[in-house]
Amino acid sequence: MTRGTIWPLLAVLAMAGAGCSGTPGEPAQARVREAPLDPAFEALVDKYLRDVRGVGGNLPADMSAESFASRLAAQKSLLADLEQLDRSKLNFDQQIDYQFLGGILRANIREQQEVPRWRQDPRRYVETNPITFKLQADPRHPEERGRALVTDMQTLQARLAKAKINLTEYIPNWLPYANARIDGTILHFQNAVPKFAARLSPALREQLQGETDKAIAGLRDFRIFVNEQWRNRPVGDFRIGADLFNYLQEHRHMFDGDDLDLRTIARGAEGFTRVPRYFDWGWKQYTITEKMLEARAQQIAPGRTWLQIIKDMKRVHPAAEQLVHEGLKVARWTREWTIKNDLVSIPWDDDDQVMVASDPSLSASQWWGFGPGFLPAAHQSKKMAWPIIPIHPDWSDEVAEENLTEKDWSFTYAIGPHEAYPGHHLMRLYQNRNPRKLRVYENSYSDQGWCYYVEWELTPDP
Repeated sequence: MTRGTIWPLLAVLAMAGAGCSGTPGEPAQARVREAPLDPAFEALVDKYLRDVRGVGGNLPADMSAESFASRLAAQKSLLADLEQLDRSKLNFDQQIDYQFLGGILRANIREQQEVPRWRQDPRRYVETNPITFKLQADPRHPEERGRALVTDMQTLQARLAKAKINLTEYIPNWLPYANARIDGTILHFQNAVPKFAARLSPALREQLQGETDKAIAGLRDFRIFVNEQWRNRPVGDFRIGADLFNYLQEHRHMFDGDDLDLRTIARGAEGFTRVPRYFDWGWKQYTITEKMLEARAQQIAPGRTWLQIIKDMKRVHPAAEQLVHEGLKVARWTREWTIKNDLVSIPWDDDDQVMVASDPSLSASQWWGFGPGFLPAAHQSKKMAWPIIPIHPDWSDEVAEENLTEKDWSFTYAIGPHEAYPGHHLMRLYQNRNPRKLRVYENSYSDQGWCYYVEWELTPDP
């Protein structure tokens, strides 16, 4: 039995069982969904969120070796408990979450045992998106945000100290990316924190600036460590291997490469979601797309390649001073377009996907400045920021033009529906209000799949 047939069968069995009771004439599926929740399973989900995801703030945040070992042990214990549950007691939604949680745990356990990234990647210890969100897009009162930022800066310092102990395997390919992340974070803190701290009460301002200065000093010291000590440690292997890749495809992402519907949509051979056929399928898709581009290029400008045409098209882009305004217009258009075409319901009238003119220094670590883009899981605000990095006046003309060509109209009209409506922004608003807690804090691969579908098939015609 393939995974593609498991869930329809589960739904049929669940509805059949529910058909033995309930109000006459009530739809069977409605009775299944409204069946009582099994408290043992709900307690297991709560334990996972608390002991693995850290919901509630009870887990150590310093990224010590002990914390990773504790989290791995917790997941093994949770999986054993999950497999002992009586699934016949679970209602329809719990049946879905049972498979979702089981896949997450199995994938996490095997991946963390075989590929301990915390021993290989310095960037893991300089994850500052939550800090950037609090600085640029958090709707709470500045004093509340300031107190949280003090804790974040202290946590970052503790993580950098643990990183020097934990990073035992050197990955040469990741050295330049580690340097870029560290340099970009230092620049961001230097530029963004003083502006934000100026809004705080004097005592909190002094405390935040003091902890930020310590964090910057720690980052500088960490950069020295990365370039002088980490690079002299034994060389590790970042590859996960075919067996683990296929295992993650099956359990974490729940792809069934033998499912006929999926194969038909993807034009995939049997087993195409597994290596080595996955590799062959990827090149097949590339070749299909390239041939389509070649044919379209001959229609537009015979004798010129598709790449030449695209390079010329990308020279037509918003002026530097109009980037944020034009991007905001596109984000707003996607909302109107989604409503006009009745694609997805939007039950709110105060939701918004707004543009943020991020500090140009963010480009040092990430060209697009992803920092404040998404609301944190379970956050109830309906405002989100789509960050745009303006052109830095000190950039060379070549770098400035390269940046602008990456934000040309062809890209903007594709990325707008992907990021705003009905893509990630609207999807996150729904996710944060999902009554099933596991689905609030965990994502399936389909969230990107939906947004790429939107980008490819539903992009509005400008």
